[in-house]
Amino acid sequence: MSRPRQFDHDQVVGLAAEHFLLNGFEGASMRDLIAHTGLSSSSIYAAFGGKRGLYLAALKHAGVEERAQVEAALAGPGGVAGGLRVLYAVLIERLLSGADRTVSLSARAALESSDGDPEVMAHLKAHVEDLRSLVAARLAEAQAAGEIRLRQEPRDLALFLLLSAFNLTFAIKLTRDKNSLEAFGAAALSTIEDAGQVHDPLQAERH
Repeated sequence: MSRPRQFDHDQVVGLAAEHFLLNGFEGASMRDLIAHTGLSSSSIYAAFGGKRGLYLAALKHAGVEERAQVEAALAGPGGVAGGLRVLYAVLIERLLSGADRTVSLSARAALESSDGDPEVMAHLKAHVEDLRSLVAARLAEAQAAGEIRLRQEPRDLALFLLLSAFNLTFAIKLTRDKNSLEAFGAAALSTIEDAGQVHDPLQAERH
């Protein structure tokens, strides 16, 4: 009996996540996934149980990367308000550049799973709740330190800011006008009053 092929699990799942981000679940054929990951069909089935298993692994991988991106923004030198502004600016630039068609694989999965794939939806709900707790904790910490003033409770505001970021995926389908997208981001972020007057890249580019 031949031994199963060895491969870098994280690398393969990361490559699959890239492909699913650009093409979606239905648009990603097994042939394309084989070409993009470098794995054979038998290896994909042996390691992940098939295309859907690889997709779920890719979603989890993307979720870890999304969390790291948000966490890094919140811990940046500009403080929580400045970090969130930079995060929105980066997402807008990525969408306008055409590098990505959506802000994240999670956002794309939510759109494609509107009919309710239970396992996908369970993952997405847990992922958003994790991000919500992360952002809420940082907002509360910054508010207690006098860094910012909030107009809503931290958990409510955290969910609003996250969903607004995800909604850039919808906005880019309606307009590719940079000023309009930046105005959308600035409106969402206006719910945070920055006591330190941190530089706002969204505002700066519009003036």
